Amino acid sequence: MALPPVRFESEKVQDAIAYVLDDDGEICALVSRMLQAAGYVAIPFTDPAVFLKQLKTTDDYNTPKIVVLDLSLGRTDGIEVLNELKSAKYKGNVLLISGKDESALHEIERMGVARGLMMLLSLKKRSEEHTSELQSHLNLVCRLLLEK
Repeated sequence: MALPPVRFESEKVQDAIAYVLDDDGEICALVSRMLQAAGYVAIPFTDPAVFLKQLKTTDDYNTPKIVVLDLSLGRTDGIEVLNELKSAKYKGNVLLISGKDESALHEIERMGVARGLMMLLSLKKRSEEHTSELQSHLNLVCRLLLEK
């Protein structure tokens, strides 16, 4: 699957780091490119263990402003990653993307909030319209984060 060109309407974010964790390499690359187009330093991860190791060894200066997290990660799931984010005292934003139904996605958002995480609006993965919807959603998130 060829990745579509990325168009972003957001202002540039200076020195903002984003981690993207998705076991689907194409989605991970696509989301990373969209965030890079918005000015983020996007660091893609397809392996939850590597992601968690990087997060735990990151100093305050290099802590990501946003983590984009898929909920289905093979042997690990997004809930385990949310627990690890809490343990690491992560103070940035978390954006969930998943193919799970919306009620399950909202329940997991609530679980993240209960763990003290700053959860953003989640995005349900879809096949055909996924790219444009994902791009619009990320554009909105970038604008909101610029206002903070």
